[in-house]
Amino acid sequence: MKEYLTQVLNLERSNTSVDYSPGIFVAVAYQDTWYPGEIIMIRMSLYTCITCRVAFADGELQRTHYKSDWHRYNLKRKVADLSSVTAETFQQKVLAQKAKAEDQDKNQEETCTVCSKHFSNHNQYENHIKSKKHKESVAKQEAKQNTQVNQLNQNNNRNVSDKRLLKDQVNMEIKSKLQAEAQEGSDEMHSGNDSDAESCDSWDENAIGIEECLFCSHISSSLEENTKHMTVKHGFFIPDFEYLIDLEGLITYLGEKVGVGHLCLWCNEKGKSFRSTQAVQKHMVDKGHCKMLHDGEVLFEYADFYDYSVTYKNSKFTYIH
Repeated sequence: MKEYLTQVLNLERSNTSVDYSPGIFVAVAYQDTWYPGEIIMIRMSLYTCITCRVAFADGELQRTHYKSDWHRYNLKRKVADLSSVTAETFQQKVLAQKAKAEDQDKNQEETCTVCSKHFSNHNQYENHIKSKKHKESVAKQEAKQNTQVNQLNQNNNRNVSDKRLLKDQVNMEIKSKLQAEAQEGSDEMHSGNDSDAESCDSWDENAIGIEECLFCSHISSSLEENTKHMTVKHGFFIPDFEYLIDLEGLITYLGEKVGVGHLCLWCNEKGKSFRSTQAVQKHMVDKGHCKMLHDGEVLFEYADFYDYSVTYKNSKFTYIH
């Protein structure tokens, strides 16, 4: 471990002009044994994002970056075999997209598909969606959709296992149909807009929900049922489950990695890039990668969902400066 740290420090010193004062490099030893997994801080450039090509001063900044729109945008560019963009370029794209949308919305006819009404300008449409009648119509539509989905899930649970795949496909078709109906209104409302693959508004559309399986098309009735399905069907398990404090947040984040970034949970950013959710799901099932990579720098990526503080209470550490 000491030799490894020396190599890392020499490498970092050769690639930067930062002044190295005593005490910058801190490692941990316990009972005269060095533990790689217990390194507190070696050098700010060790906290990096390969996709965005940036370094961070500490792990907290790195974890915050992983959740940023900029990072997610570069993930999509990586899947499309495009180079990453800087934070400044990304911000300029966001502002330009917003300005373009605002200019087009001023004089564009808009439609409320829920109420089947047309409006000559954006202000009339905004007043309509704030009305009591529109909100009641939206609530009725959402209740109807939820009833349909819940009924389908209940039917799935009652069916025998040899019919489960067929019912899963029906679920996905119904969900796609409902999403298509809602999208039609959005397409009509913005019919004059050009399609923009870099639009920030579409980033969450492909994220996998907490009731949806990360590895197939199955939809469960709850997060708990979904977790049970992934465990039984695909052998999926959550590392260090006893220290997990935010199951919903973790599953949501994993859904974004698979659905938006098209990343294998085991290969992570160092693996092959995929062009669709179905492609990366097939890869994980075929290769037995239905599991989380939970080692090395990846630990920082999931740190917000765990609490390891109880493991430090009875430990005695020696700090080397």
